[in-house]
Amino acid sequence: MQFLPLSKDHTSNNIVPSNTLILLLGTIQLPNFGSASGVLYDGNTFTPYLLTSTSSGSPGTIYTFFSQNTQSFSTQGHVPIGWVIVIALAISLFLIILLVIGGVIADRIRRAQEGYTKAPMSPAIGEGSLERIPPEALIGDMEERRRGYGML
Repeated sequence: MQFLPLSKDHTSNNIVPSNTLILLLGTIQLPNFGSASGVLYDGNTFTPYLLTSTSSGSPGTIYTFFSQNTQSFSTQGHVPIGWVIVIALAISLFLIILLVIGGVIADRIRRAQEGYTKAPMSPAIGEGSLERIPPEALIGDMEERRRGYGML
């Protein structure tokens, strides 16, 4: 499909602007005509424009059309590749953060359903319930073993 500009306007309609025709390419069957390779469409009627045939005489097909002045469906420009990368990274970061938050929430819900309670707090260091073991009692055994290995 190719939009072709016109030097003279055709009857206007809601489908095709009055200063443009659409060139349809391929093997197109038109009622009351037969097969055409290129057809012009103004929004109201199809007009055969290009006829082709193969060397065996069967209808041919046109796949592409080259024109100096081309018009496309959209008139907007492309987004630079740098912005595409930045947007993609931002979206992926957002999804990762969303997954982490979802995991934390799911963990909290699971703990609440299992009846999780916090471990009791250990007593403060200054309380009398703690036994103090002097370092010599802990290290003394190690020193004796070291002296015994030195004699071997």
